[in-house]
Amino acid sequence: MEDKIFKNVFLAPAIAAYEKSETKRKSKIISDCDFLEMGIKRVMSYYASGRNFIQVMIDKFNFKTLTVDNFFKSLSSKRRLKLLKEINENIVKDYVPIEHNNPFKDKVELDGYALYAADGHFHKHASHEKKIEGKNYPVGHIYVTNLRTTIVQHLDVLRPENKKESEIHALKRLGGQALRMGEPLGKKVIIVYDKAIVDFQEWHKWKQSKGVYVLTREKSNMQLISCGDFEFDKSDPVNAGVTSDQQVGHSHGRMIRRIIYTDPLSGKEYKFITNILNVAPGLIAYIYKVRWNIEKTFQQFKTNYHEKKAWATSDEAKSIQAIFLCIVYNLMLILEDKVELEENIVDQKIREKQKKRIEQNTEILKKKNLKINPMILTVKKSLMRSCQFIRLIEIVFNDLTSWSTFIAKLRPRMECYL
Repeated sequence: MEDKIFKNVFLAPAIAAYEKSETKRKSKIISDCDFLEMGIKRVMSYYASGRNFIQVMIDKFNFKTLTVDNFFKSLSSKRRLKLLKEINENIVKDYVPIEHNNPFKDKVELDGYALYAADGHFHKHASHEKKIEGKNYPVGHIYVTNLRTTIVQHLDVLRPENKKESEIHALKRLGGQALRMGEPLGKKVIIVYDKAIVDFQEWHKWKQSKGVYVLTREKSNMQLISCGDFEFDKSDPVNAGVTSDQQVGHSHGRMIRRIIYTDPLSGKEYKFITNILNVAPGLIAYIYKVRWNIEKTFQQFKTNYHEKKAWATSDEAKSIQAIFLCIVYNLMLILEDKVELEENIVDQKIREKQKKRIEQNTEILKKKNLKINPMILTVKKSLMRSCQFIRLIEIVFNDLTSWSTFIAKLRPRMECYL
């Protein structure tokens, strides 16, 4: 059997997604495939500046037609932006997740729902960004992750008309159809967001017209009025920690649901608000807990994928950078699944940490005679990829390392720390 080159295996899902794109076009200067590979290289390695990156591409990787001028023109191209969106969307559509890694696989209550977490994420402005009233502002993006599969998409860049655009303004501008994330008609969509999404009138509009439901946490100054309690099964282990499930009202006239949950480990109280009515309150609390996975994605963007500042100043360039981050993240997710299924390799050191932490928490709760949601007491695939895994990919991606050599190097790095 032929031993393939690692880089070709890693890029295969992106190339297959590119071939399906309706926006691809032949270019004599920078081909679409070269542009795709260069963007992935830039995410996966640290470069002090755009010029530093371009020189390395020319001198080390032999991209002879590349110049500073044509690269930055490509970054600002509306067609290239549309192309990259198509590529990542095709990667998402083609992705077949490992079912046992789905944190909601046994939750039949949620079978009719698509589950997404969305959030705003910011990094430093580009070097040549124009100042607004003498000041530069961070570049903001809204990303979305599928809570069942953890695959990531870019929703939009924040587009300030004056100083900056708020996240809720951007979500209103995009509209409920964008929040459906391409899900088919008939499928309900839950968007889990932080408190920035609070706007009950907009929630009603999204739910009525697009089947989009919202889950977030209550703001301290909301002054919601309790109008009654919902019945829930207190004996069901899934509802462990739920102290209240209420119907509440607001001056805007919209009735919503408030769930009060107390973490048995920390004793901290959480108040969740939502317009989802037919899902157990403990499951609602669990969905919000899983939402924190998107924060781990952002952490990897900054610490592992060297995302410190914008590559260029145009909205197109900012969005292209964000989509490249998504593509790299998703390719690594697909690679993780591949080595688990074909080579029986998982990040054992991280799973052992999880197992030990769960055992410690269980013992603490046992001594306090308390119960915890059983969904939390299971070892799951970590959303934080180890630095050893990412560094190895960065190293072997840039040479002609074979797949078998990569596997031989990967196996011990997934068993213990060097």
